[in-house]
Amino acid sequence: MQVYDWVVLVLAAVLIVRGWRRGLVREVVELGVLVVGTLLVFRFSPVVGGIVTGMANVSYEVGRIIGGVVMFLALVVGGALIARVIATALKVVPGATTLNRMGGAVVGAAYALVIVVLATTLVSAVPLSDNARESVDSSIESSAVGAWIVSPGGIVQGSVASISGERIFSSVIAVRNAVGDRLAAGTLPIPFPGVTDDPLMPSQVAAQAVFDDVNRHRIAAGVDPLAWSPDLAIVAVARANQVYRSGLLSLDGGLPEALAAQGIPGTIHGEMVAMAATPQGITEALSSAAAYEVLITDPAFRLSGVGVVEGPYGLIAVQVVSG
Repeated sequence: MQVYDWVVLVLAAVLIVRGWRRGLVREVVELGVLVVGTLLVFRFSPVVGGIVTGMANVSYEVGRIIGGVVMFLALVVGGALIARVIATALKVVPGATTLNRMGGAVVGAAYALVIVVLATTLVSAVPLSDNARESVDSSIESSAVGAWIVSPGGIVQGSVASISGERIFSSVIAVRNAVGDRLAAGTLPIPFPGVTDDPLMPSQVAAQAVFDDVNRHRIAAGVDPLAWSPDLAIVAVARANQVYRSGLLSLDGGLPEALAAQGIPGTIHGEMVAMAATPQGITEALSSAAAYEVLITDPAFRLSGVGVVEGPYGLIAVQVVSG
C-alpha cells in the first residue's frame, strides 16, 4: 500500500468513528456546510486568485490554484465551527440511539469521500517543487483510489468540474498527466496520450483571450498589436484539432499548404502551439518559449488568428501570424 492509501484509510476511519459518536443529524449538518462551502470556494477562487496573483507576483493560473487551496483550508476549519453553531442552535444531541449512530457513521464515510476527492484534486494541482511533485504524483497514481480520482476525463474529475463550475483544477491535473507539467509549448515535440474518439470543442472565448493577451505582450514590448484575421483563425482551429488528435505537441510544417487551401496569399508567416489549462496558461507557455517570443514580438507580423480546442487534456492552442 502507498502512503496515500494509508492517509485515506486513517482519515476515513477517523471520520466514520466521529460520525458514530456525533450521530446522524450533526453529521448531515456538517456535510451540508462542507458541500455548500466548497461550491462557494470554487465560485470565488478566480477573485481570490487575482488577489494572490497581485500579492505574490505569480502567474494568474498559479494564483487561482493557490487561492483555491487557501480557501479550502479555511473552509475545513470554518465549516466545522459553523456546523457546531448550527447543531447547537438546533439542540442536536450527539449519539443516543444505535440507529442514529449508524446513520452518523454512514454520513461520516460520505464526508470522508468528499474530503479525499477535494484534497487529492487540490494537491494534484497545486505548484510544488520537482521532487515533491514527483513524490506526490507517484503515491497518488500508484494507488487505485488516487488514480481513479485524478483520471483525466474520468467520472470524478468530470463531476468536480460540473458541480463546482470551476475547471482549472481538473484541467491542470489533466495537462500535467499528459505532458508532465501544468503547461507546455511545442517548440520541441512533446508526446501525450492520443485522442481518437473524444469530442474536441473549439472555444472562441479562449481564443480571443489568448489573442488579447499576446497583443498586450506586444504592446509592452513596444510593438504594434496584431489585427484579427478570420481566415487565419480557421487555419489555426484546424491545426489545433490536428495536433490534439496526433498525440504530439508539435507542428508538422504544413502551414504553407494549409494557408493556400484557405485561399490566403503567400506572405511571411509563422505559427505557435501550446497546451495549458487556461487561456492565461497558454499565453504564459507561448511567451516563456524563446523561439515563440521572437514570433510574438516581431513587428513584421501584422495579422493573426488563434484556434483553441478543449479536450480531455485541457486546452491546445495554435496561433498563426502573418505579415
